[in-house]
Amino acid sequence: MRIPFSSAAATVSNVTEAAGIAAQEGFHAVFTGDHINCALDRHLYHRMGRGVLGEVGTTEEPNFFESLTTLSFLAGKFPNLEFGIGVMLLPIREPILLAKQIANLDAFSHGRINVGIGIGNATDREEFGVFGLKYGFAERWALAREYLEAMMEIWTKPKSSYQGKYVRFEGATIYPKPFRKPHPPLWIGGHSDTSLRIGAQLCDGWTGTATTLEEFSKYKETFLHYAKEAGRGSDSFDFVSLTRVSISKDREDARRNIDGVTLGHKATSHFGYSRSQVTDDEEAVRRLNLRAAVGTPSDVLKRLEELVEAGITYFDLYFMYPELGHLLRQAKLFAKEIIPSFS
Repeated sequence: MRIPFSSAAATVSNVTEAAGIAAQEGFHAVFTGDHINCALDRHLYHRMGRGVLGEVGTTEEPNFFESLTTLSFLAGKFPNLEFGIGVMLLPIREPILLAKQIANLDAFSHGRINVGIGIGNATDREEFGVFGLKYGFAERWALAREYLEAMMEIWTKPKSSYQGKYVRFEGATIYPKPFRKPHPPLWIGGHSDTSLRIGAQLCDGWTGTATTLEEFSKYKETFLHYAKEAGRGSDSFDFVSLTRVSISKDREDARRNIDGVTLGHKATSHFGYSRSQVTDDEEAVRRLNLRAAVGTPSDVLKRLEELVEAGITYFDLYFMYPELGHLLRQAKLFAKEIIPSFS
């Protein structure tokens, strides 16, 4: 279940309350996103779960809570939850320090961390620019590959070394090692052929957004093809779906909710894809909403079962809500009516 890590609903109290409800109601994990720079327009229209400015519990300050420190706090507070990042913008991070931070969090939480890896799309150019990186946006794929390889060396070797174009170090002794061996699950995000190839070669699975069943089948087939090419044909992989949810005992109420949250907001038109492609085309948003799990508990359960049948092994549930109270009501209904079907 996604917590309100960004948007007008992104306050410390809202994050804590949402995670508390997830723990209380029997959700397996809570997820957050990851950006360091967050311009006001992204804050106001950051996809879904955005909250409404002016309502109780919302903020005009462009909060985008940092993923690792947020999850560190929540992991200490809620020992029965797992945690995930969907996804971390890897190329803007310093990989040696990041490897230690992830291992440290995994050690303190006794292996309750899952890390989605993102490379960035066209709308993330500004964030790359803010950091003044020596190697820029165009080299993000090559950066990500070396960062992943270097972090794996650190996680798995008593004394590690790596000599690449972007990362170089010799004889590093970096502890603690991750609690989970050889490291926490790494899920590559993205729908491009390059992301699928890198994920299949180096990661433990793939996480995708708002795909049709047919699209997902193609992504999965491509991922497994590249995994076999890399000599990993016998490995077991996770396939994660960031699935938007609008659930209510009344079907029309659920439909009105997702339309109310998504229609008329530019950043929702191509949810899950480059926001450089975003338009104000409401029909495009309505088509996209058909890919969500919307309706009564039986409607939502049917959609999730279809995704499981297609090969999804893990759900990153992104509830659609105009304010925190609505998220919590949906979460409780989902927990009562849906979670027992997967227990």
